[in-house]
Amino acid sequence: MKLIAIATLTVAALIHGATAACSVPTGAGTVVIQDFQGNVFDLAFASSVDLAPVQTLNNKPGEPAQAWTIVKDSKTGFYSIQNTRARTYLSYTGAVAGVNPTCAQLCGHSAPFLWNITANGNSDGCNIIEPSTGLVATSYSKIINSAAIGPTTPVTLQNFDGKVTQQVFTF
Repeated sequence: MKLIAIATLTVAALIHGATAACSVPTGAGTVVIQDFQGNVFDLAFASSVDLAPVQTLNNKPGEPAQAWTIVKDSKTGFYSIQNTRARTYLSYTGAVAGVNPTCAQLCGHSAPFLWNITANGNSDGCNIIEPSTGLVATSYSKIINSAAIGPTTPVTLQNFDGKVTQQVFTF
């Protein structure tokens, strides 16, 4: 599968007193969501089961678990992020039940979920923000080494810190 972006929307945002560019690819193409280490969002086993965890793994071009489509919602200006194989949306554990998302792991879910994607004030990347709380998707350094899949880390929601590279993503 060739990863392409059909259209690119460039967003400039004022975050904590600084401006930076955040390029959010939207449309029918697929993208990978890359973290500070060059790892990418990976829906575990490309599973369509609700609450399948999202982790970061080494980029494997053509891997369906790592292919995402981003669509901007015209009413809110927020974005849905959908795994192209599983057809589930990037969400977090507890989202459907309305549970406090602090430290919740990102996962796939059949219910659409919207994210606020804005420029990080200290770099040329983007923050992926849970819009009702302002919590930010956060990746971690590779510390877990699974014998089955190699180095993997969870992606969770944490309080925003503009100086933390673990909260900056590119597409």
